[in-house]
Amino acid sequence: MLYEEYLERTFASEPVPEKEFGFYRDKAEKLIETLTFGRSRDSELEEVACAETELIQFFFENGGARGIVSESNDGYSVTYAAGGEPAAARDIVRQWLGDTGLMYAGVEDCRYGDN
Repeated sequence: MLYEEYLERTFASEPVPEKEFGFYRDKAEKLIETLTFGRSRDSELEEVACAETELIQFFFENGGARGIVSESNDGYSVTYAAGGEPAAARDIVRQWLGDTGLMYAGVEDCRYGDN
């Protein structure tokens, strides 16, 4: 996704600054690719772009943090949630792509069908 495309899609009152956009875009793309088992790379579905836009904004607004549970200023301490990306980020992807088939984790049997 290009920065101009992101700006056209987002309704955020404070969009990601252009100089930071690449970092958050790459982070969003990687999460989407992971949760779709790489299928999103070849997809031209509008839902993929919507999920990416929302994730970019989510990561920007949350500092790109990986599920921070608590932070302390005195002596600086950060506690992270187990499991990597916050559940809210995964929920964004599920909301947009859950019914597209891109997140299907099963095995397709090619013996039956129109092949």
